[in-house]
Amino acid sequence: MTVSDLDRAKPRCAQNCACLQVQWQIAIHLPCPSSFWRGSSSPVPVIKDPPSPTQLGVQSPAESISTSTAVFHLLSLDAFNPGAKDVVDLPPPALQMVVPPQIPPPAAQPMEELIQQSQWNLQQQEQHLHTLRQEQMSAAIALAMEQQNQKLLVETQLDITELDNLLQPIIDTCTKDAISAGKNWMFNNAKTPQHCELMASHLCNRITADSAHFELRLHLIYLTNDVLHHCQRKQQKDLLAALQKVVVPIYCTSFLAVEEEKQQKITRVSSSSEDLSLRLFL
Repeated sequence: MTVSDLDRAKPRCAQNCACLQVQWQIAIHLPCPSSFWRGSSSPVPVIKDPPSPTQLGVQSPAESISTSTAVFHLLSLDAFNPGAKDVVDLPPPALQMVVPPQIPPPAAQPMEELIQQSQWNLQQQEQHLHTLRQEQMSAAIALAMEQQNQKLLVETQLDITELDNLLQPIIDTCTKDAISAGKNWMFNNAKTPQHCELMASHLCNRITADSAHFELRLHLIYLTNDVLHHCQRKQQKDLLAALQKVVVPIYCTSFLAVEEEKQQKITRVSSSSEDLSLRLFL
């Protein structure tokens, strides 16, 4: 049933209710209210044979009750139907405010933990500064040595690439012939203290380089040991003095960078040397 049907049913329901009142009063032979006989002052007639509900054009009590119930139902639907003409403005339900749970503040760290954390931070800073100083010192030393070598190359006019060509076979095979060839070249070119210093410095740079592997260092140590031995025998003081300046960094770098098994190989080379500087080192 639609809204228009509801509008049409409202007056009919009222009419049915009035007719039911008239029918009931006629059935009990009671006079109707004076409002029923508007404009008349004559007494209310008594009807012996009251007309039936069908003759009066009204519904029976059961039908009237059914119609009234349907109308009441539609009226109830109109009150809650947003599309109806008369919309009842219902207030929205009250929202209950939810209080968020309180987060407890973080517990303060004990004083001992704060002290330990501060000490650890201080140690990390000291280690970082120490590493930074070591890197700066190494870079400064390498730069000073490179500048010194460039100066000696200009003064001596020595072709150092010839020495590199003789060092490569020693690095690869480390045979007696290769070591002897390198030793003879160094003795033949040890003409002045500057020549000897340049050869010793170049040999040290090859051994202490970061990219140098253990075999390169060990084989060039064999060469250094052989040259030192012949310097003692032939009284080559300039070359001996130049090599004694670089023998400590050569052996330290080679010895400390490897495990114990390889350290023993370096120790055997130094212990067999006749040079006193090598024996004092290990």
